[in-house]
Amino acid sequence: MRTSRSLVTLLAPAMLLVPALLTTPAEAGIGACGDIEVSADANCELLTFPVSIGRMDWQTPLGETRVTRKVKDPSWIPPDSIREEAALEGRELPRVVPPGPDNPMGEYALHLGLPGYRIHGTNRPSGVGMRVTHGCVRMYPEDIDRLYPKTPVGTKGEFVYETIKIGEMNGRVYVEVHEDIYGQQPGRWRHAVSELEEKGLLGLVDEAKLHEAISEMRGIPVDVSRDDVHLVDPRPGSFHPQVLNEIDTDDTYPRRETVAGG
Repeated sequence: MRTSRSLVTLLAPAMLLVPALLTTPAEAGIGACGDIEVSADANCELLTFPVSIGRMDWQTPLGETRVTRKVKDPSWIPPDSIREEAALEGRELPRVVPPGPDNPMGEYALHLGLPGYRIHGTNRPSGVGMRVTHGCVRMYPEDIDRLYPKTPVGTKGEFVYETIKIGEMNGRVYVEVHEDIYGQQPGRWRHAVSELEEKGLLGLVDEAKLHEAISEMRGIPVDVSRDDVHLVDPRPGSFHPQVLNEIDTDDTYPRRETVAGG
């Protein structure tokens, strides 16, 4: 029975900033913000999906890799380290979990060149978007269903950690700032200024707006341009988050889930 209720405002960004590595077709990047962004074909179709990544003590590794194998209806073979962890928690994991509703890998798995790591579905979609895995990348069932056929064996990709992304459109400068969830990027102000300077955009930026964007870490593109910098060929309404709806929530809503699977 609900005992309290509040309204939550949902913002839908009208644009996004992609990692700098997505410059050629058939590349994929996993960012620190918990998204997978894929340039999937010769037309440079850009797909972006929410994902779960490794928790603090099982961090998703960074670096270049590629898809080495694709499996429909995979079995899950828990490594000894995960079975030992489960035993300490009073749970017993089988040596092999067959395909089916109890399999935490879901219906599809993309095996990577990083041994032991995969991009896969899940039987617990409530955990997508959280830092709850043992290092693998977990996707919603409907999203991995869409990504799987677009990702042939040999597809190159890279796990990147970009808590601050920077872009420019029509003469305006945007930054997208996320929480430093793994604590790997201290000195974020210096990092942002250095990136803006390298891209030749620092002179267009309002310092107060940049400071506010870095402090708030909203996770969506924020316009940090000086007020006297005007849009080039402006498209009204194209660059502002829009309120979609307000939903009811309550203080009993689950905020995290138990780690299970890869």
